[in-house]
Amino acid sequence: MPATFDSPLSAAPDPVDADDEGGGASIDDQRQQLLSVIHAMVGQPVPPPQTARLDEAAFLAQMLSMVRQVQPLALHSQKLEAIGQLAAGIAHEINTPIQFISDNVAFLKQAFMLLDPRADGSSTVNERQLRYAREQIPLAFEQTIEGLQRVILIVSAMKRLSHASNGQRDSVDMIDIINTTSVVSRNEWKYVADMQIDVTPQMPPVPCIRDDIYSVLLNIIINAAHAIASQVEAGRYEKGLIQIRARALADCVRITIVDNGCGIADTARGRVFEPFYSTKAVGKGTGQGLAIAHSIVVQKHRGRLWFDSAPGEGTSFHIELPLQATSE
Repeated sequence: MPATFDSPLSAAPDPVDADDEGGGASIDDQRQQLLSVIHAMVGQPVPPPQTARLDEAAFLAQMLSMVRQVQPLALHSQKLEAIGQLAAGIAHEINTPIQFISDNVAFLKQAFMLLDPRADGSSTVNERQLRYAREQIPLAFEQTIEGLQRVILIVSAMKRLSHASNGQRDSVDMIDIINTTSVVSRNEWKYVADMQIDVTPQMPPVPCIRDDIYSVLLNIIINAAHAIASQVEAGRYEKGLIQIRARALADCVRITIVDNGCGIADTARGRVFEPFYSTKAVGKGTGQGLAIAHSIVVQKHRGRLWFDSAPGEGTSFHIELPLQATSE
């Protein structure tokens, strides 16, 4: 059965009464722990409750208000972190075509010097040199144009990804969102997986916050690449597969991201969308990505986010975004 969650905080423990004799943490201690979690989310101190002894309902209401206030900071921080993680890969992606553009321009310069007697004072070119130049010069131009187009594609994708929506909804071309995210994340998956994109032509525009949806897709694609990498390292196969499918339904657009990676263990299925929960090794993940993705899709866009997974076989994440804008 697919795992679905109404709230990333749904697994929070029940409060422990301060007068319990079981040695559990007091309510005040739990409140302080919750403040510490919020502090960790935003990277700055959060003021304590204004009243020393609030009842539980009032305290939770105040905490919820604080979370809502700091959530935009957490979302922005997560987006910057994702872009930062991709920066080295994007630099590598740009450097590769720039290198063969540079090599081709150097070759074209040498060919010009050889073929133009006014350039080097030479008046003769032998047949072998002329034949070689005729064969290689068109190829050098083609490769240079291809490299420039590749650089333009990467830079354009990065500009679209980093464009700030300022929390404003817009009618978004979901095909462009998917293609842009696949280009920007390419260095994360190209060594361990192939990618297949299958979208419905002429898909209707989706009212959404553009950069938030970029963040959701980017996080899930990178997670898929990491899940496949673990299988490649274990020798299960040389290269995996990430599939992105998008379909327009009656009242929403459904995006499905499928990988044949390591899958999600049964013990982790109920915690995937919890803040700060991660199955990755220390230093490999913050545990915020999927929790924030859930918040973006479910709470901000009134959509759905769920997954199917089989340990050792792979995972499918499903995202549904309404075609009619709804208030938060």
